[in-house]
Amino acid sequence: YEMYRRDWSSDVCSSDLSVISIADKTVTEGVSSTTLISMTNPAGRTCSVSVTSANGTAVAPGDYNAYSGGTFNLVSVASDVLGVTVNDDLFIEGPETFTLTLALLPSSDPRCQLGDNTAIITILSNE
Repeated sequence: YEMYRRDWSSDVCSSDLSVISIADKTVTEGVSSTTLISMTNPAGRTCSVSVTSANGTAVAPGDYNAYSGGTFNLVSVASDVLGVTVNDDLFIEGPETFTLTLALLPSSDPRCQLGDNTAIITILSNE
C-alpha cells in the first residue's frame, strides 16, 4: 500500500469560486467615467486585485490619466467601481483605446480567481 498525504485545502469546487472581472467601457473625452469590477459568489470572502493601465492608441497623460498599482478589496460584495479620468483635447480624431488590467493579489482568499481581467476603454472624440 502506498501512503500519501493529501492537502484538502486546495480542493475547491468550481461552484464555490469567486470570479473577478472588469468591464469594457466607452467614454467621451473630457468626461470622467467609471468601469465596473465585479465578483461572482462573494459570500464571506475577500478578493484583492491591483489595477494597471496600458497605452493603446490612447496615450497617457495626454488622452487619459494612467492607473498603476491601485488596489481594490472586494469584501463580500458583488462589485466595486473604478474611476476613469479621460482628458479633453482640441484634436479631431477617431476612437482611441487603452486597457485596464486586473491582477489577483496573494492576500486574496484561495477561492478567488480572475475571469475577464482586461477592460478595453474606448475614448470617443467630442470635437
